[in-house]
Amino acid sequence: MLAAGQAAMFSDQQLHHKRGDFPTVNVGVTHGRGTVEPKFLRIDDGQKNIVEGLLGLRSLKQMALFANTAFATWAPNLYHYYKEHTDSLYSEMPWLRRIFGGKSVFTCAAFNFRPRVCTKSHHNQLNLAFGWHAIQAIGRFDPRYGGHLVIDKIKKIIEFPAGSLILIPSATLTHCNVPVRKHEICMSFTQYCAGGIFRYVNNGFRTKEVLHAEDPIAHQEMLEKKKTRCQMGISLWSKLEDIVKVVE
Repeated sequence: MLAAGQAAMFSDQQLHHKRGDFPTVNVGVTHGRGTVEPKFLRIDDGQKNIVEGLLGLRSLKQMALFANTAFATWAPNLYHYYKEHTDSLYSEMPWLRRIFGGKSVFTCAAFNFRPRVCTKSHHNQLNLAFGWHAIQAIGRFDPRYGGHLVIDKIKKIIEFPAGSLILIPSATLTHCNVPVRKHEICMSFTQYCAGGIFRYVNNGFRTKEVLHAEDPIAHQEMLEKKKTRCQMGISLWSKLEDIVKVVE
């Protein structure tokens, strides 16, 4: 991944963004910001071979599968909510490509390049509001001196060695990471799913505007469900006793 990042050419938008000043490439299926239906993110011509190479790496496939399995283990109800919606999406729109051969319920991934990735405090407001975001650290660094994950709202600084995985509700929790030392390497690989995908599926594979035009009654029912959607989503999270049962 380090070699891929060094070989690629990046646009200013990819180099400087709300998450920090480092190159990042997003790949996968998303929906939002004016799209009329879910689509596979466009990859710049100069980066296609690099991205395809990363998606084909056995090590990254294993990381994606590990994050997917951890999600299913620690939040099974939320995981099944993701799986039901994404399976329905790909069944309805089979031309959309599943990254990592469908081994993950997450529809998108981000590769954060450069030897010393340091993210600014941010949240991912386009992700599913009550959904989880998989973050995995890659590199060679001493986690005692840098690379820590900082979650502002809950006032936590977490030691985060290379190979670590965390699943967090990144749409609501602002987060960042501490820089590593100058001679060290720290990158990250993340997986996520846009909230717009779930809304599109819930609307019968339509935008809310099309739903309103085609079925005003269903549109009104959707508006009523929105009032309790946050509570519904949080109810999908596991409680401590649920986790203990899974482990036992």
